[in-house]
Amino acid sequence: MNSAPVRPTDARPADRIPAVCPESHSLQVDPASHGTSHMRNWVCGHLRRWGMERLTADLQLIATELATNAVRHGLPPVRATLSLSLRTESVRVAVTDAGPSFDPEPVIASWEHSAGDACHGRGLMLVAALSTAWGVDRLDLGQRVWAELAP
Repeated sequence: MNSAPVRPTDARPADRIPAVCPESHSLQVDPASHGTSHMRNWVCGHLRRWGMERLTADLQLIATELATNAVRHGLPPVRATLSLSLRTESVRVAVTDAGPSFDPEPVIASWEHSAGDACHGRGLMLVAALSTAWGVDRLDLGQRVWAELAP
């Protein structure tokens, strides 16, 4: 994906602009550091520009959890994408990697049986608790784990 924002005026003449025009930005995640500091600043900057600062703390945590999981359990390249939907007034963060896809159901089931003492899967538990929706998409090569937040 292009790191420059997609603006309606760049895409087509004004008379053909759809009512829903998401704005998206991508970031290559550095596997050595998981890119957490850089990612937090990246998220904060875009939310500020979009006037959605109130989502900053939750979205920074979600983005870094997803990126950390992708680096630890997936394969490079790891890329984060942050998207604003004008239609739903929500923000989505998605992290893709080239590793094998996973089934989230066993992870979710472990939350119910662990009574909070599980060593694994707690990052996704935080993602689920903080987001309005989240999921895993299988791709031809790899997977995309995403979460949405609405103000």
